[in-house]
Amino acid sequence: FPSHDRLRCISAMEKYNEDYSEWKADQREKTRSEKERIARDNEANRVQAENWQKKLDEASEFYPDFEEILAAADEQQIQISAVMFGAMNDSEIGGHIGVYLMQNPAEAEKIAKMSPMGQVRAIGKLEDKIEKIVEKAKASAKDKSKNVSGAAPPIETVKTTTPTKNTDLSDPNTSWKEWEERRAASESRR
Repeated sequence: FPSHDRLRCISAMEKYNEDYSEWKADQREKTRSEKERIARDNEANRVQAENWQKKLDEASEFYPDFEEILAAADEQQIQISAVMFGAMNDSEIGGHIGVYLMQNPAEAEKIAKMSPMGQVRAIGKLEDKIEKIVEKAKASAKDKSKNVSGAAPPIETVKTTTPTKNTDLSDPNTSWKEWEERRAASESRR
């Protein structure tokens, strides 16, 4: 090889090595970034799943036939879109909305076919409707828990409003006037 060809060859090899090193560093950075993104997504999914489970647990206490509702919903394979799920999970009564949609699969399907904004609006309307029902039921349950036996409240006893005075006529600490008043009161009771 002539010397200028060798120099070009060495220069090309150096350029290749630099480019390869940069490419490898970029690949490592992409891999690290992807792993971080996956870890963040997994954590967000875990938190979202825990939040949803809490809402379902709350709803399960409210509905005595919750397990049957859940089993029927599994059999029917009710369609719930990601947008619907997000709106329900964001609601304080999301578990109750989920139960309602499990009991009304045609409505769930109708909502799932809407645009994403339409789905959010529909879940919001259901939330207003169901929230009123849940509040009434909770108030009713609270009233029932106050009077478990169903018996009438106990009768209030008669209470004296003024303390009774010492009517002992032999008390040495009483004044003459008090003694006369006590004596007159005791005579009038006879």
